[in-house]
Amino acid sequence: RRYPNDYVRSLSSSFLWYSFETGAAHVSMLCSYADFRSGSAQYEWLKNDFARVNRKQTPWLVVIMHVPWYTSNQHHPMSEGREMMKAMEKLFLEHKVDIVFNGHVHAYERTHPVKYGEIDRESGIPYVTIGDGGNREQFAIPWKKRQPAWSALREFAYGFGIFEILNSSHAEWKWIRNNDTWNVNPHTLTGDRAIYNRLHKFWQ
Repeated sequence: RRYPNDYVRSLSSSFLWYSFETGAAHVSMLCSYADFRSGSAQYEWLKNDFARVNRKQTPWLVVIMHVPWYTSNQHHPMSEGREMMKAMEKLFLEHKVDIVFNGHVHAYERTHPVKYGEIDRESGIPYVTIGDGGNREQFAIPWKKRQPAWSALREFAYGFGIFEILNSSHAEWKWIRNNDTWNVNPHTLTGDRAIYNRLHKFWQ
């Protein structure tokens, strides 16, 4: 059985896209494999979902979807998410999405705040690919030889992430490597750490 989600509560017509609120965050879940074009059920739902967000009650707007729009992986290139990005990136930017989490690529990569392919620390969005939980296919090797400027960190290691909202403006992101033979730096399990200020759009 599928784990149930109360998609009807978020006025969605499908369990493939829905939203919920937790603490200070509004979280919108999207489907990379359903129609996302302008005018589609998913697109129209997302537009209305974003419009209903009360940023005084839930100042953080988080999006989660499977296929990343920004990735420097060669095995799963950006072309796999490009059409969805073309359809929805403007909507994300207009509604000031704070952070996007993806899977699909069996690796870890975090971007700087990015807008239409360029680093933009004032109005860009940071994207985190956290597809490194591990499975029988192992890592999505290789990376592209030239790491894009917008890619802050990329690594082949198994692990997990913790996104902790500290208050209405600041959050901490930590990526923790597993303590296993694939850990490229066995002396530390913390592979990445960033403090995000959503009001001034920067990581430190």
